[in-house]
Amino acid sequence: MPKGILVAGLILFALTNFFLFVACGGSSSASTTTPSPVSIAILPAAASLNINQQQRFNDRISGGSGNSAVTWPVQENTGRTVTSPGPHRCRGRFAGTPLAGDHHMVCAPAPTITSTPPQTGGGAGGGSVATEGQVYSYTLQATDTAGGTVSFALTSGPVGASISNSPSPTMCCSPSATGALAKSVNAAAATSTATLTWTPTHQQARTANAFTVTATTSEGGRATQSWSVTPSGTIRGSAGTTYVDISSGQATTVPVDLSSSTVQALVPNGNGGSTVYPGQGTASGTFTIPNVPAGTYYLQAWNRYDQVQTSDPWLGTVMTGRSNATNQNYFLSFSLTGFPSIATSAGVYWWVPNLPDGGHMFVGSQTAQIANGTLSSTGGSQSYSPLMDASQGDAGYAVISTPDPSYPSPQSLSSATYLFGPDPLTTTATNTPFTVSGAVQPIVQDQAVPIEVAAPSFTALRPQLPTGSSANLSFLVYSDPYSSTYGVLEEGPPVLTYSGDPTTDWTAGSVPFGNPFPAHALRYCALDEWSSLVSYSPVGFSLYELLSCSSTAPSSGSPVSPAIGPVTSPQIDGVAMDLTTVQTINSTTPTISWSPPAVGTPSYYFVNISSLSPGEPSITFSIHDTQVTVPAGVLVQGETAMVGIDATTNASPDIDAGYFWSPDESATLLITSVTVASTASTTTPAVSRAAVPAPAAAGPGLMKYVRQGLAQVLARHR
Repeated sequence: MPKGILVAGLILFALTNFFLFVACGGSSSASTTTPSPVSIAILPAAASLNINQQQRFNDRISGGSGNSAVTWPVQENTGRTVTSPGPHRCRGRFAGTPLAGDHHMVCAPAPTITSTPPQTGGGAGGGSVATEGQVYSYTLQATDTAGGTVSFALTSGPVGASISNSPSPTMCCSPSATGALAKSVNAAAATSTATLTWTPTHQQARTANAFTVTATTSEGGRATQSWSVTPSGTIRGSAGTTYVDISSGQATTVPVDLSSSTVQALVPNGNGGSTVYPGQGTASGTFTIPNVPAGTYYLQAWNRYDQVQTSDPWLGTVMTGRSNATNQNYFLSFSLTGFPSIATSAGVYWWVPNLPDGGHMFVGSQTAQIANGTLSSTGGSQSYSPLMDASQGDAGYAVISTPDPSYPSPQSLSSATYLFGPDPLTTTATNTPFTVSGAVQPIVQDQAVPIEVAAPSFTALRPQLPTGSSANLSFLVYSDPYSSTYGVLEEGPPVLTYSGDPTTDWTAGSVPFGNPFPAHALRYCALDEWSSLVSYSPVGFSLYELLSCSSTAPSSGSPVSPAIGPVTSPQIDGVAMDLTTVQTINSTTPTISWSPPAVGTPSYYFVNISSLSPGEPSITFSIHDTQVTVPAGVLVQGETAMVGIDATTNASPDIDAGYFWSPDESATLLITSVTVASTASTTTPAVSRAAVPAPAAAGPGLMKYVRQGLAQVLARHR
């Protein structure tokens, strides 16, 4: 046992910790009486006192008027107990009156907590000893070497935790009438127990919960024990698409039917693999996955893998329009009047506010021409677009952009100058174009923006592209439907587009433009992009985009510059990703890896794997890590697929809380094509898929399948 040292006996105790004062008698007259000297002696003068050892001290007072002239401060302490300094609590028990005489002093040792709190192992949650909704129990045990009892108290802990069956204090020793201790100080040690219980709630699961218990002996000795418990928990999520009515701002969420979908959590096991925790989805769009430990996990739901930490994920997207639209291919042609008598090309942006994501269609200058006051087009195809239904309130707008001939090459500028609509229209899935006809109205050019772009900083980030090809850099102003609750609802029509020499900074001065939809929010972007069909046999498509946007217009002191660069060193199974050709891979479960961008810090990455075979799976990963392994069942031997890596910086909530599109979001996207060798290694599928049809042959319809495969990737990238 350690020693509690009482130096100089009670002299040290009394003179160090308490005031000793002499009360002397006297009269009220002005005369002064010199008090008689008082001498105090305490024996032994010095002593070492072992814990739990009794030591008798004797004090002698002489001179003056004896005991009546001396007052001990301990007299004022109810119960005649005092506490010495140091790590051990000591009580002095005084015989008779607290004046001159014999005193007993005994130190109470701290109890020894002999039990160990359960923290890991044995639970349903893969190493956690506690589980959401189940009782966590800990039997506390402590020993009092002085032979008394030990009581337990929960000093701090989570809501709902409590201690039961804690003993009541029982002294090891009690003073007799003469002050002598009635029990031997060498009493045998005594053990006490109590029970701590706690049932973790959903909010307490999958997060650390701290406990501190204080054990107190009946003699006053104390000890504490602290630990933490992180229960496994149930993932309780939902999935749906929220449709926002632009005019009213009202939102309607349509759940995704998950009753027949694979829903599970994949928790990294530290060995390059994952432990799978199966879940259950419902037709109402909710799902549960029990017993998932704390930390990051991959949430798999239908064709999505989201790397999240939250216990309450929302797998949702937000868009404009009605929820009951039907996606099909259809064609439009335009015959619009009301233009001046000029001959020029034009760009037509078709937008239907009542359709999901606006039912966009863009007819480029190759097919749209203005002549003799009329705009005519040979038709434009919007692959897999929502069909229009006038009875549902669908009406379209045509935003026509025309070039400004005053800008010499290599500069070019076009702006939204004419508007047609709204035009109620009903379309069906047919190859016969539907004609949009009527008179346009000019768009008032009542706004202006300085064109300030640090163009060389964009070109410096371009990856290696095929020989003879180059990316195209543009400055654009978008008019976007916007909600203060959900952010940018969709990409609206561009109202100004400028391009120039990418080797020098762009300082074209202030340029006028008009916004045909004043309620929309303006977004100022620079877009550097390149895409190409790099091979027909097998079909191969590559794409590069860098989009840097802000809700604030640029200025001479703050030009548009890249907020995020493309990922660096992208690899597929350790081989550098090549955008110039179709690569062959030798595994149906390749590992895709990369390093962070040289510019900017991504909020997260999107990785998409899309089969180019019609109707086959497209898998998207939303992750924070810099590598991902394609699950078995996504790729099969002999097919060609696209692999895309998107680095995104987003001021809106993270994917833990659902994906919202911020007007200040910037992103980069790399897409390449790979062919899975017919002899590639395979693994038991983790994702079910239908039989794979033969790859599409080269020909006019080839790009249809390419566009279908890109649809989900570009929807994320916008």
